[in-house]
Amino acid sequence: MVAAVHGAARAGGLEISLACDLVLAGRSATFGDAHLSKGLLPGGGDTARLPRVIGWQRSKWMILSAEAIDAETAKDWGLVFDVVDDAELLTVAESRALRMTRGDPKTIAQAKLLLSKIGEGTFSEALEAEIAALEVHWHSDSFQNGVGGFLSRNQSK
Repeated sequence: MVAAVHGAARAGGLEISLACDLVLAGRSATFGDAHLSKGLLPGGGDTARLPRVIGWQRSKWMILSAEAIDAETAKDWGLVFDVVDDAELLTVAESRALRMTRGDPKTIAQAKLLLSKIGEGTFSEALEAEIAALEVHWHSDSFQNGVGGFLSRNQSK
């Protein structure tokens, strides 16, 4: 999923963007969490996802202060992949989404699952999970097709 943020992404909008695989922002975009200023607690993943993306200190500031940051700051903090002109936002988002989905859907889903576990467990456990997934993948049609395609391209050179 690719988020194309134009304007304000506050509270629920921020939570939706955090659930996406890639976040692009128009220059006019702002990001913040105003839950506490309304007497509410975040309930869509802010306290779980935000620290993993921008760190504990910045997350505490964003959630506790209820102040918003601009698109360039969001990019600097790692909350946004790229900032583009508002008029180009949807075109760029569609292009990036298409680029990210060119592979085999099952393989993409497995890679996303492995990436979603970043921050869980130790580095060694993450490597073990990747190796275990690869051992299963070696026997899949998508692996065989991918290796076959790679070898045929290299033999024709």
